[in-house]
Amino acid sequence: LAISYLPKLFSRKKNYRYIFFRKLGFGFPQVAKGNKKLIWVHAVSLGETKAVAPLVTSLKEKNPESMILVSTATKTGHIEGKKSIPFADYHV
Repeated sequence: LAISYLPKLFSRKKNYRYIFFRKLGFGFPQVAKGNKKLIWVHAVSLGETKAVAPLVTSLKEKNPESMILVSTATKTGHIEGKKSIPFADYHV
């Protein structure tokens, strides 16, 4: 039943198709980390993104050679991540 509802959902919500496939992992960037350590921090929403910003800052200070990847599940969380964690190597 849920699958049969997807075409209607995609046609009603202008940006939902893009978001839906991104949440399934399509369009995830290729992370070229080489020999560097990768620290991946996931925050679901705007509030969680604000909450992890000091943690990510501390992680980067203690591991300056590491790459930081910040992932979020909401559009507002993504916007906040780019604003409060601008030094991250990847925002997805």
